[in-house]
Amino acid sequence: MKKITKNLKHIVTATSFVLVMLISFNVQAQQKKLSDKDVEFVKSEFRKGMADFVESVKPIYKSGMSYSSFKSSLLGKSSTTITTEGDALLFKAYNYISKSTGTSFILKNESGKELASAFKFVKLYNVENKSKKGDLILFGNTTGDTFPSDNVLNKVQDCKWYQLFCHLGSFWDWLIGDLDGNGETNLDIITQVLVTLCQILGC
Repeated sequence: MKKITKNLKHIVTATSFVLVMLISFNVQAQQKKLSDKDVEFVKSEFRKGMADFVESVKPIYKSGMSYSSFKSSLLGKSSTTITTEGDALLFKAYNYISKSTGTSFILKNESGKELASAFKFVKLYNVENKSKKGDLILFGNTTGDTFPSDNVLNKVQDCKWYQLFCHLGSFWDWLIGDLDGNGETNLDIITQVLVTLCQILGC
């Protein structure tokens, strides 16, 4: 009996090792679908997206305003239910705004980490819940009501400030495009894109 148990352990161990190797090879093969050019494009688009997001919420900020006040002015009651990803993104934008950081600095130095994490949250929420409200949920809006800042912000810009896909317009075009001409869009492989995205930007 001990011999059988020992053999089974070897079989399970070997099987587990093979599965791990297969998964590893599969992930590596999938990642190769994103070229170096694609990687640089993604980095650039998330820097641009962050700069655009910062500009979209900037009108709410008043000189000397604390982050708590800024968040409340922007979100109202939703400031108490904002997600971790949404809060990190908003705090990053607040720091840029409160320090009068220029767009050129953001375009050159922004990591894209917070925006990538927020984008990942929105996409996965929408897929898992068959929803289109992930961007609202990201910033704590669970009722579907308007944010108190909407009357001010949404009148002066094409995108609603919380619509991340709008801030990432070119990246979205890249996702739905068939760049290789093989009939497969980057959106079809969204899971591996999200995995790779987080490996690139650190989310």
